[in-house]
Amino acid sequence: MRQQDKIPFRKIISMVSLLNVVSDHVICPVNSNNESDFYEYEYLDETYDLCIPGCSVCDYLDRFILVLPTDADQRRILWEYLYENHVTDYEHMIDTDHNLQCIQQMLDILQNKIHSSELNVLDFGCGTGLSAKAVFPGRIYGYDMNKNMREAASQKGMKVMEEKEFWTLPKEYFHGILASYAFHMAIRVQEIEKLVFILKKEGILVANYYKEMDCERINNMLTFFHMSIVERIEDRRFGQIYVYRK
Repeated sequence: MRQQDKIPFRKIISMVSLLNVVSDHVICPVNSNNESDFYEYEYLDETYDLCIPGCSVCDYLDRFILVLPTDADQRRILWEYLYENHVTDYEHMIDTDHNLQCIQQMLDILQNKIHSSELNVLDFGCGTGLSAKAVFPGRIYGYDMNKNMREAASQKGMKVMEEKEFWTLPKEYFHGILASYAFHMAIRVQEIEKLVFILKKEGILVANYYKEMDCERINNMLTFFHMSIVERIEDRRFGQIYVYRK
């Protein structure tokens, strides 16, 4: 392979690699602890277009190539594996300033669209708790499916809900919900149903989608549970931001 054909190191994660099965159509990286080097792979073009039946390929955070199955349950396994194994370096993987700006914009939308003297908002998929640094006149609660993420968010001073607490929340508890870079991770229908259940009547949910992944599937579920899209905001920085009302 020529020098110009080498690509920056990306860890490739697929259902096959998780099962430690060798497959002719899955590209395996060279094992190394030095992620700043360049490694030789079977050649990939600039867009990392791979033809793998039943899968899509995503260049994620310039660190991973994810081979994502069509089946949502299997995709969820991949996302859970990724974040379970990268919690400690999560904030080094992402652009924290960019993500905080996205969160701030979503909170501003909630504040402008919800008319209440007191605002209770849920940050669904709160990660390590970046929204605790945002400017907001109400109270922000956090929930993440990953226990280690919840612990990291709690250490930042965020009021974090544990799994049992989230699932036992009463009806119409929150004025608003934000999901910043969270809905692409194969969210289950039960979780969407719960989010609608805990949102007050006329409440607002704001979400964006990483590279538009799973947007249609989530929109279909929200529509099924009687949420309506009231606004789409085109933003080059954060992708399309969807505003939903119950």
